[in-house]
Amino acid sequence: MRWIIPVSELSKIAKELRKDGMDYVELELLEGDPIPSMNPSPPSVLFSGFRKAEPEFMIEYDEIDVVSGFDDVETVSGNIRF
Repeated sequence: MRWIIPVSELSKIAKELRKDGMDYVELELLEGDPIPSMNPSPPSVLFSGFRKAEPEFMIEYDEIDVVSGFDDVETVSGNIRF
């Protein structure tokens, strides 16, 4: 599965991480709710930041939902081709 997220949302998270003085970020890929329910959740990426001096103290930031509809996108030498 491809994990494609909007750059604008990624940029917001990166700015928050920098503002909070985080040195590292952990990305957790959340599969979403595979079973249709009242409130289905799409796949998303969860961000947790931490400082080098305190690796045991992590702060969770917002999740970014994965964008669907790019199944036919092919990556070639770092550029996207349709």
